Amino acid sequence: MVRNLAAATAAGAMKERIMDLGGASWGLINIVGPLLLLLVLGWAFLRNRKSRGGIDRTERSTRDAYDAEERERRERDGI
Repeated sequence: MVRNLAAATAAGAMKERIMDLGGASWGLINIVGPLLLLLVLGWAFLRNRKSRGGIDRTERSTRDAYDAEERERRERDGI
């Protein structure tokens, strides 16, 4: 019984050492995580900043479609 307890304790200690990874999980959470978050936010900011031309083109196309629809309506109604 004592031998089984000693073996279980030794196995538990080995698992604990393997899971600790010498502070690597702390580094992943506190260093790599925020750096990755900053990189993704910077990429998204720069990508959205360049796409302003697409928004202007969409607004212009919508305005043109409304103007064409209004012209057709006026022609149809005889105004």
